[in-house]
Amino acid sequence: MARFIKKWRPMRVGQLLALAVAALCVFAVPTIRGGIEASSPVQQARRGEPQSPGNGVAFEVTSVRANKSGQVAMPSRTRGRIYTATNIALRNVIAAAYEVPAARVLDGPSWIGAASVDMRFVGGDRFDISATLPEGSSADQVPVMLRVLLADRFKLIVHRETREAPMYALVLARSDGRLGSQLRKALVDCEAVKPEDQARCQLEIGGEILGRGQRLSELARALSLFADRPVVDRTGLTGGYDFNLRFPELNTAPDATGPRADPVGGIFTALQEQLGLKLDSIRGGIDFIVIDSVERPTEN
Repeated sequence: MARFIKKWRPMRVGQLLALAVAALCVFAVPTIRGGIEASSPVQQARRGEPQSPGNGVAFEVTSVRANKSGQVAMPSRTRGRIYTATNIALRNVIAAAYEVPAARVLDGPSWIGAASVDMRFVGGDRFDISATLPEGSSADQVPVMLRVLLADRFKLIVHRETREAPMYALVLARSDGRLGSQLRKALVDCEAVKPEDQARCQLEIGGEILGRGQRLSELARALSLFADRPVVDRTGLTGGYDFNLRFPELNTAPDATGPRADPVGGIFTALQEQLGLKLDSIRGGIDFIVIDSVERPTEN
């Protein structure tokens, strides 16, 4: 699968950075509580089972400190062998660890923060986290390592539940199948691209959602950040596409004090006018992470 967000442009929606990380996986995965047989450490971690630092999927060195800055943004990134998250609420760390949006991390005390697209309303205690990846590991393993960190430093215990909930299906808006002016078939399919064609692949969220050579499943995942529900691709269109999509929420400043643009209304209108697509309301099984217990950490 292509990486969800290849690049973030300098943008006025800095409050969405952490949610973008947390939204790398927005589709339902059938799960069953209890009765889990012994399996590999990675499989156990993905099921929400506590992981010991000696099983090869943990960070080598970790630091967790309280952040009292009062800032709004919660940037996080992995560069080389160093993972950092600054001023981040614990709910967002849990979301990144289990690869779901923060809105699908349920329960827990108020100090872990709330699930909100507007970072002004996340609240909760904030933390600075720095960790070193083991030699030979990759950024793709960071979610599993975060689960180990959460179990060790925050004594986090969770379980997964699949619940039926509202979703959106991304479908063609026109009966004749015509696409909008900002959606066109690409020269490459970035899910099956040759190494020499990688430079043609692009997926950005900034003043617009911009895709080059992306399958529409990737567009659906990006839309999930703004639509308040998971979005699944039901267009029936295959291969790579180029697209540019603008709607009001993308241009709302993080420090705005006035009424915010309606993101769902903006998406509905923009999709039909610019891409020739629309969102249909459906219901389906969605994977949730439910917090059983969590503790504040001791700093180091």
